[in-house]
Amino acid sequence: MAVGLVYKYYYPNGDTWGYFHDASYLLSLADQNFSLYIDFMLHGGEFNSPEILPFLKHHNERAILMSKIVSLSLLFFGKNYWFASQIFSFLSFSGCWLLVNQLVSIYPRLKNAALVSFLYFPSFVFWSSGILKESLLIATITFCVTLALAYKKDISSFKKIIYGVLIVGGLIFIFKLKYYYGIVLSPLLALFVLYHCFIKKWDKRVAIVLGGIILIGSFTLLSRANSNLKFERVLSVIVDNNHMMLRYNDEPNNNILLPNLEANVFSFLKYTPKTIWEGFFRPYLWEVHNITSLVISIENTLILLLISLSLYSFKANSSFKMLSSDAKLEMILVLIYSFVLLLFLSLAVPNLGALSRYKIGFMPFFLMLVLAQLEVGFIDDPIKH
Repeated sequence: MAVGLVYKYYYPNGDTWGYFHDASYLLSLADQNFSLYIDFMLHGGEFNSPEILPFLKHHNERAILMSKIVSLSLLFFGKNYWFASQIFSFLSFSGCWLLVNQLVSIYPRLKNAALVSFLYFPSFVFWSSGILKESLLIATITFCVTLALAYKKDISSFKKIIYGVLIVGGLIFIFKLKYYYGIVLSPLLALFVLYHCFIKKWDKRVAIVLGGIILIGSFTLLSRANSNLKFERVLSVIVDNNHMMLRYNDEPNNNILLPNLEANVFSFLKYTPKTIWEGFFRPYLWEVHNITSLVISIENTLILLLISLSLYSFKANSSFKMLSSDAKLEMILVLIYSFVLLLFLSLAVPNLGALSRYKIGFMPFFLMLVLAQLEVGFIDDPIKH
C-alpha cells in the first residue's frame, strides 16, 4: 500500500495509478462489449486497436501488457486499487518465499542471508510490491530460479521436462515485460540447468568451453528477439535513452553524468568503472536533497560497508578455494547477472531515483552473496566451511 500512497501524493504522475486507470477503462469496456475486450486482451497492442488506445494513458507495448494484467485482477477480484495492489504484492512475496525455501533446502547456511535479502531489505521490499511491473518481474524471476534450483536435486525426468517448460514460459513473460532482464537471465539459467543435467558429468575443460559456447550462443540468439537488442543497435539505443532521460533532469546530484558518452565499445569501456561505482553507491550522503534520496543514500552507504567487509573476509579466508565446483559456478553466474545488469541499467537510466527501482531485479541475489560471506567470515568458523 505504501507504493500507492507514495505515487498518489508524492509522484502523482507515476505509472502505478496509470495502470489502474487503463485497467479500469478496459474493465468498463468489458461491461459494454465483452467480445471487444477479449479481442483487445488477445491481440490489442501498440500498433492496433485505434478505438481503444486514445482512452489509455500508456501506449507502449509493455505498459499495455501490464494494464491488461491489472484489468484481469480487477475483473476477478473487484475494481479496487488497494485490493489489486495486495494481489500483486502477494505474487511477489510468494515468489520470494518459494525461492528462500528452495535455497535453504539446498544450502541451509544461506538461511539468514536469503531471508534478509529477499524479505527484509527496504528498497527491494518497497519496489517489488504494489501495482508495478517490478512486482510481476520479481515474482517471475524468483519462480524461474526456484525451478532451476530444483535441477540440483534428484528429480524425475518428467519433472525436469515440466520445470523446463515452465522456466521457458516464465522467461518469455520476462522478455515481454522487461526484455533487458530476460536477455541477461535466460542464458545464465540455461547454462545452470544444462550444467546440472549434462555438463557436470563431463571433463572440466570441456565443460568450461561448452559453457562459454552456451552463453555466447544464447546471447546471440536472444539478441534477435527484440530490435533494441541487436548488436548493431544496442549501444545506440542505450546512449539515446541516456540522453533522453538527461533532457528531463540533468541535475548532477540526481544523475550519473557521463560527458561525451558515445555508441561505441571504447566509450562504454571508458565509463564502465564510473558507471558501476556510481550505480551501486550514489547518491552519497552529502548529495541528499529530499526524503527519497536520504533513504537511498543510507541504504547505499550500508551496502558499501557490507561489500567492503565481505571482500576483506573473502580475501582473508581464501573463501573461493573452499567452495565446491557447483558453488563456484553459482557465485560466478550471480556476479555476471548482477554486474551486467548494473552496468547497462546505469548507462541507460542515469537517474539515481529510477535506478534504485530498476536495481531490484538483481540486488537481492548479489546482496545474498555479500551477507553469506560475512556470516561465514565473521560469525562462523571459516575453516569448517
